[in-house]
Amino acid sequence: MKNKPKILLLESDKVYADILRKRMIEKKYQVKIISSIEEARKTLEHTSYHLFLFDIAVNQDSGRAFFEDIEKEKTLILPPIIILTDHADRETIQKMMAYGVKAYFLKKQTHISSILKKIIEVLEN
Repeated sequence: MKNKPKILLLESDKVYADILRKRMIEKKYQVKIISSIEEARKTLEHTSYHLFLFDIAVNQDSGRAFFEDIEKEKTLILPPIIILTDHADRETIQKMMAYGVKAYFLKKQTHISSILKKIIEVLEN
């Protein structure tokens, strides 16, 4: 039997995270929910994932700074990333896409089924 893809979900909205987690488990994915950028860094140092779903504004931490640090340090190899956020400023979107982000979704404007469709697409490629 094939291993289930492992997905790391960094999300501070517990209800949203639980809904998304439930839908991903229905698709036979393993999902770990974390709630801080520091926890993301520690988790990614010790475990590899097939996909990282990332809220760039979680707990007032700067998601952008996280990517800048990773790029400078070059110590972590990140899995494919999908951004989930409520922040839509054009500069942040462009910067995140320059880091190789596969997709950028505005949570309040995007149905979870669209996010799941992109997750499947990213994991299959």
